[in-house]
Amino acid sequence: MKKQKVADLYEKKKNSERFSLITCYDYTMARILSKTGVDMLLTGDSASQMVLGENNTLNISVDMLIALTKAVRRGAPDKLVAADMPFMSYQPSIERALINAGRFAAEAEADAVKIESGWPQVETVRAAAESGICVIAHIGLRPQSIGLKGRPKAEGTYAEDAADLIRLALALEHAGAGFILLEAAARETAELMQQKLSIPLIGCGAGPACDGQVLVVNDVMGMFDGPSPKFARKYAEIGASISAAANAYHEDVISGAYPQDNECYHIKPREKQKLDEMLKDL
Repeated sequence: MKKQKVADLYEKKKNSERFSLITCYDYTMARILSKTGVDMLLTGDSASQMVLGENNTLNISVDMLIALTKAVRRGAPDKLVAADMPFMSYQPSIERALINAGRFAAEAEADAVKIESGWPQVETVRAAAESGICVIAHIGLRPQSIGLKGRPKAEGTYAEDAADLIRLALALEHAGAGFILLEAAARETAELMQQKLSIPLIGCGAGPACDGQVLVVNDVMGMFDGPSPKFARKYAEIGASISAAANAYHEDVISGAYPQDNECYHIKPREKQKLDEMLKDL
């Protein structure tokens, strides 16, 4: 497969073609997804929940996400790979943001980093872009900031909020963001935003007008039995298949059906005879 480039997604937008992203946190899944048409893999801070079992996305470190992103890159060397900047990896200062973003680019070979962006992050995005790092600016519902707002809810459902979101998206574009990711926002707001932006708009529960869409792989594959947002469409029941396979294996072990002779290694008859002689006195 030809190595994909960020410019390929810009070309898709230019040609009014949509593109897809899906989260990925490990080498094995990356190998599988590398053989699909999905355009970009996102090693998200949602790994905190989907991999580590945490209650939110806050409890994952830069080092952990770099390790996961490196694994994804090894599994999908020709795919576009983006990585999340985790909580407090960019908020304290622009200097820290650049150091950490640079680590994702250099150590994990990420093609882009995703930064949850409010107005305070506009200058951070500008500095990263000026340093040559492609930034996906994540606006709308921002999981790292849910603690400030309480219960998560759809964004841009009121005129003032929608206008502010669109202004923020444009400011981030002018600052040099490569993409805008809009999460859990009113469809109509996304439509207006897409019309105003010249860079690609990625939707995560923001309606069909977005240039690209992203979902969590565990939701798409039916591997997560916890609560999922209304926009998380399930395309398979991999969790049920895994359970069935594990139970079938367990039953074969208990019954003696596994392993069979063709699944065993053997000693040659002459060597077996020698071994029997050697063990006579034991």
